[in-house]
Amino acid sequence: NVRKAIFGKDHVKVASSLDDIAGIYQKLGDNVKAIRCLKEALRVRKLTLGNEDMEVATTLFGLGICCAAINETPKAMECYNRALEISAFDGSNPKLEAQALHQIGCVHALTCSYR
Repeated sequence: NVRKAIFGKDHVKVASSLDDIAGIYQKLGDNVKAIRCLKEALRVRKLTLGNEDMEVATTLFGLGICCAAINETPKAMECYNRALEISAFDGSNPKLEAQALHQIGCVHALTCSYR
């Protein structure tokens, strides 16, 4: 709320704070609240940085993790795949690419969907 008051609700620093808060909620096991924060962070990052920015990819990956944790596997797959697309296009974060591929594999294994 402090950053919102200083910078406005659509500032990249607000998105960063929302991402941090989402991480806290995730560690506390409240993935629903984490998802709400990540969705808002994603909205702000897309608005301010564009759809192809690595911060958008990182937020999508985190959103995928939270969605998978509450068994929203189609949404998790959508997030992982989009994060992978951005990361592969950008090329600056091969670790995120590997993590996204790993999580995609985990979802396939969890759902017994191997095709």
